[in-house]
Amino acid sequence: MRCAEAVAGLRDRGHEVSVLTSIYRAGPSCEPHLERCLHFHGGPPYPPEDAEGFIRAELADVRSVMQAIRAFRADLVSVWGMEFCSQNIPAAATRGAVPCVFQIEDVWLCDGAQRDLWMNLLRALPDPVAWQSVTPALARCLQAPVDRLALPYGTTVLFASQAMRENYARAGWTHPHTAVYWGGIDVRRYFHFVRSERPRGTWKILYVGQVTRERGVEDLLEAVRILGGRPSVGAIECKVCGPVAGVFRDELARLARNLPGDATIDFAGPLGPDQLRSAYHASHVLVHPSRLREGLPRVIQEGLCAGLVVVATDTGGQKDLLGQGRYGYLTRPGDPAGLAATLASVFADWQEAAARAAAGQDFMRREFSTQRMVDRLEQFACETCARHERPNGRDAPHKASDEVPADRAESEIPALVSYLRQVLVTRIVPGAETLGPEQLWRAGSLAKRLACFDEAQRLLRRLRDLGRDDAAHLRRSEFHLAELELLRADWQRAGEHLERCLAVAPEHAKAIYYRQHLAERTMPPNLESLARTARR
Repeated sequence: MRCAEAVAGLRDRGHEVSVLTSIYRAGPSCEPHLERCLHFHGGPPYPPEDAEGFIRAELADVRSVMQAIRAFRADLVSVWGMEFCSQNIPAAATRGAVPCVFQIEDVWLCDGAQRDLWMNLLRALPDPVAWQSVTPALARCLQAPVDRLALPYGTTVLFASQAMRENYARAGWTHPHTAVYWGGIDVRRYFHFVRSERPRGTWKILYVGQVTRERGVEDLLEAVRILGGRPSVGAIECKVCGPVAGVFRDELARLARNLPGDATIDFAGPLGPDQLRSAYHASHVLVHPSRLREGLPRVIQEGLCAGLVVVATDTGGQKDLLGQGRYGYLTRPGDPAGLAATLASVFADWQEAAARAAAGQDFMRREFSTQRMVDRLEQFACETCARHERPNGRDAPHKASDEVPADRAESEIPALVSYLRQVLVTRIVPGAETLGPEQLWRAGSLAKRLACFDEAQRLLRRLRDLGRDDAAHLRRSEFHLAELELLRADWQRAGEHLERCLAVAPEHAKAIYYRQHLAERTMPPNLESLARTARR
């Protein structure tokens, strides 16, 4: 959404902006100059799972980026949320003689592109760079596995919050030109007067977001239970707005049944824009109890604009938005008793709470309007272009790399797939007993993509056996084993694996998507190409 708002703001100021985005997810239109050509894997729907189709998609993305830069005659390339896409895309952007601005809104690159499917595919190999000598044209187009991209010195890296910038610095992720870039919001859409007088009757607490364990919803319910037993607090009504993930619904229902009589929970589900605005205006306190290291939670911005008192955990950009506590209240993540104590202090001294809410609303008006967001983006773009144009020194522009002919690189894809299959069968599988959980996961995923289903099953079962006490390893093994059974049309076993996956990761979106197809006894579209590969 912020990308669309920034694009609209830049166009209003006379800038010409061309947008490349995913073919898989429809969103707000930024016409003209919007092209859906990139294979981001957010889904649903999801990209094909077979190795050949996957590599073709990576190569097509690189080609699309470089062709767009050339055809549009771009003066600047901005990659919005570079942690969400394959690192082949920002790498392709740096190959042209064009200044680049990269924006980071989440922590996924802190640990070295752990969610990048292309990087993980190559990291499954005993020698992750040997493929380059087998397919030299592809090697000039696609990235070798790296912990961090070697960004040109003159590029700018923008972080969603100071907390996010510090998280990356602690992980050793450094760059000479970084800044904090706060995303804006339509302040007028959510504006509501701050309640300066202490509310009478029932206290109304609001939660907005995904209803998952990682978002701290059970911590909120436990805090409400604690407060509900205190006569000094009075009645509490907690409204939870957002999609409830999988089996977590039953656990939340159990927690809700244990609340005292003067505390109630309303699971309202996802709300539309008008309904959500009404929910803000009808509430007294917004609670954001997330356990995640978040970038810049938009829901807190909306709550502050609506004049609510905001109580949030101090795990990420919440600290930026609440001014280290000047514009709201910060608590520790995973601490229901601490959250309850903070809410009790809000109820006990409403005058102080209202003063912080009013200061937070003023802060939103000054620093977080969409106009201010576009001002900052324009400023960073100009500074980046100025560095790029300096004739001398370290900031001199880098030269554009020669582009490999598309047909030559594409012709090498079958050779790369054949090489991957040979390494899997002759080196990875025979040494499976020596592999740790991370390598077993990568090797099992590679075997699945290559349609080597027996080998994939062996690797993933070993991962499951090693990781029975580790939720992440159990989630990965059960999820991929479910995919293998779906490919064999064994609906019963696929369902058993999916339920075990969702038992440890109830918010797993792709597992939920597969379960929907399982109920209809239909093959998920992203697995169809892999099934065809297996039949061949």
